[in-house]
This record gives sequence, structure tokens and C-alpha cells, in this order.
Amino acid sequence: MLHELIKLLYHARCTDVTIVRIGTSGGLGLEPGTVVVTKQSVDATFLPRLEQVILGNTVVRSTDLHQGLAEELLQCSKDLGQFETVIGNTMCTMDFYEGQARLDGAFCSYTEKDKQDYLTKAYESGVRNIEMESSVFAAMCQLSGLKGTPLV
Repeated sequence: MLHELIKLLYHARCTDVTIVRIGTSGGLGLEPGTVVVTKQSVDATFLPRLEQVILGNTVVRSTDLHQGLAEELLQCSKDLGQFETVIGNTMCTMDFYEGQARLDGAFCSYTEKDKQDYLTKAYESGVRNIEMESSVFAAMCQLSGLKGTPLV
């Protein structure tokens, strides 16, 4: 759907567009219900990149986001004062179970200790939540010049 939206904005000659993706995620070291404004979307190795295979070749794209927008949205939340909001990195994974260090999938190749060690590293690298869409969103915003951020 982002491809279609970006093409529509282009053909409508829209300028100075801001888009916000609102979705769900699993928090890391946060109280339930906390909203995370994504500072940077990172992969499962905590790097700000999206690896995409195009015509059999791996293409690496930046997932850097507009930093001013994150600060603006955090200030809006503070002004409203209705829910806890933080700025942090969002880890985007390729799957819902092992990629997110979960133990409850059909397969699990690690221990509880392995999981906790990994999540500690993630937190120390600035990750505050985990989901599966932010890297594509961020890369497409970067490619198209749109100002955008996920709120998850």
C-alpha cells in the first residue's frame, strides 16, 4: 500500500508531506501501554538497515527517519499528558517468534537465558520495542523523501 500512496502523492504533486504509521508492537523494558515514537528502525542485529532481495541481489537500504518529527510527536504527547510516550529504536524482525526472541513458537532453538541476554543487548542498543513493519516503512520514506515515523 505504501507504493500506491507514494505514487498518489507524487502524481498529486503534494509537497512537505508527513506520514505516520500507527501499529502494535511488543515493548522492551516499558510499562504496558507506553507509546514508542521510533527514532530509528533497526534490524535484528541492531543496525539501521533493510536488506531486500531484488532480482536475486541483496540491496541494503537505510532506515534513518526524520529526527525532528520524533521530537515534535513526543512534545505533542507531553502536552496532552494522556499516556506515557518515549522515543526509542524499533527493532524490525522477519518473523513473529524466534526473530522476536519468543519461546512460545512451534520451534525454539535457544534457552530462556539466551533470550534474556539478547533482549538485554537490544535494550542497551536503544531498542524499546519489536515489530515487523518499521524497516520497510522507514526505507520507503527515505527513498521517497517523505517525512515519516512509526508510532507503535
